[in-house]
Amino acid sequence: MVCMKWISGLLFVGLLPLSSWAQTAGTPSFSLHLEDGSLQQTCQAERRPSGGPDWNVTCGDQKFAVHLLVNKYPLGSHFLRYQILYWVLDYNDRPDPTLAGTHHGTNMTFTLPVDSPQQSVQLGQVVQTVWNLDVQVPL
Repeated sequence: MVCMKWISGLLFVGLLPLSSWAQTAGTPSFSLHLEDGSLQQTCQAERRPSGGPDWNVTCGDQKFAVHLLVNKYPLGSHFLRYQILYWVLDYNDRPDPTLAGTHHGTNMTFTLPVDSPQQSVQLGQVVQTVWNLDVQVPL
């Protein structure tokens, strides 16, 4: 019985992520750009007061609330599976900015070898008809 609990515990622990955004990843960098590439703006990001994986992102006079979470799961001894959740709330052009804005989200999962030279991944999210809010995510 004790052996079975120990094995069950190992199986359960094996399903938990190794890390999450708030614990191990570096600071993400954001940029806002037109889809045709003719205009690009660097953005300022700061953690939201609630903490965790939430960010306030300001790009000029545009403001966004971002939820960005990176989980890393072991797959045997040679591979890691990454899951990146990237949600953007666009509060711009709202009569009352305290109300919910437009929601855009991405859920991406991929696998890399443990010894991969991959250092970061870039995601883009359409936030207004022709604008993208890109994030460079350190792995």
